[in-house]
Amino acid sequence: MSSLTRQFSWVSGGRVAAALLQAAVLLLMAERLGPSNFGVLTAAIALTVVPQTLSDLGLTTFILRTRPDRREDGRITYAIHVNAVATSIGAALYSAGVLVFALFVDWSLLALLPLAVWLAGEKSCEVSMAVAVADRDARLNASVLLGRRAAAFVALVPLLLLGTDPIWAFTVSQAVTSLGALLVVRRLLAPRLPKLENIGLGGLLGLTRAYWLHTVATQVRSLDTAITAFVVGPYQAGLYAVASRLTNPLRILPSSLVAVLIPQIVRDQGLIARTTRALLVAMLLAMATIYLALAYVAPTAIPWALGPEYLPSVVPVQIVCVGLIFGVTASILAGVLQAQGRQRLVGISSTVTSVYCVIAIAALASIHGAIGAAVGLVSAFFIQTLMMAIGYAFGGRKSIT
Repeated sequence: MSSLTRQFSWVSGGRVAAALLQAAVLLLMAERLGPSNFGVLTAAIALTVVPQTLSDLGLTTFILRTRPDRREDGRITYAIHVNAVATSIGAALYSAGVLVFALFVDWSLLALLPLAVWLAGEKSCEVSMAVAVADRDARLNASVLLGRRAAAFVALVPLLLLGTDPIWAFTVSQAVTSLGALLVVRRLLAPRLPKLENIGLGGLLGLTRAYWLHTVATQVRSLDTAITAFVVGPYQAGLYAVASRLTNPLRILPSSLVAVLIPQIVRDQGLIARTTRALLVAMLLAMATIYLALAYVAPTAIPWALGPEYLPSVVPVQIVCVGLIFGVTASILAGVLQAQGRQRLVGISSTVTSVYCVIAIAALASIHGAIGAAVGLVSAFFIQTLMMAIGYAFGGRKSIT
């Protein structure tokens, strides 16, 4: 087995198992809360994207591209320190938002407050573990991710059995386990980090701005559930969330491949080896087969797993499953282009399609509810794939320095 295949196996295996655990948690919440309350919860989770994205600063991709050739580059350590400060600020802003809504709308929304701790822990773990992925230590990356998802599941179930309010049980279990995982990650990675080189926030952003633009543009789409809830209410948002949130495990394998490919293509000076190309093609074909199969079984599987009240979510799920074929293609193309130094193209295409996505979801959801929101999301995937494919085919390759 090649080094690339072995790395991908570890990263994807860990992420798939972790995503399945997360899906199991969301299934429990959907069953306990019903469509409307589940829509409220998923909208709140979607809104954590705002502080998480603002605090990302493009640091994950920066580390993945810098670490393979420059293991002793102190800017990596500085990036991790900046991330710690940025995520703390993001958590504080989210907490302030929850407190305002609780004060003026409903005090029960205080149950969402622990999500502030969760979002900071999740983002900090993601940025820090980029060091392990770049070092080809996929086993550590998989172990940490799977460990924190398993711990969250194990913590949630007893709280539910004890009769704890489901939303409090969910948010507290997520917050405690993400914070614990962050402490473990920092202890494990501390010996690997080089001496800090303080290049200043402006200097760091000069290196990461293009990556950050892509992250911001991509993550804006994660506001889809919140937008749907705002436009047509929590019931339709809950139906749409079944399609957009419970299909998240289906996106794990492609994103895992991208995480492994970026350092590998950088080491190969931007070239795509035959083995890498074969792995990409195999991934696309495999995921397309899985997506189409799930779309086929959705009419039977969804009522069986969630109950008859979720039957109206079947068509949105089928639409999203088919559309994820384009989402996977766009994700892989974005990783390849960034590794080849063409992050500006990725940033522009992501920004254009994300703005379109937000507008399309709001407009179509107002007419067709959850089905319209699903069509808006999928059409954005298609447009982004088309833009990146054209850019990849005709734009040429920027050399890696």
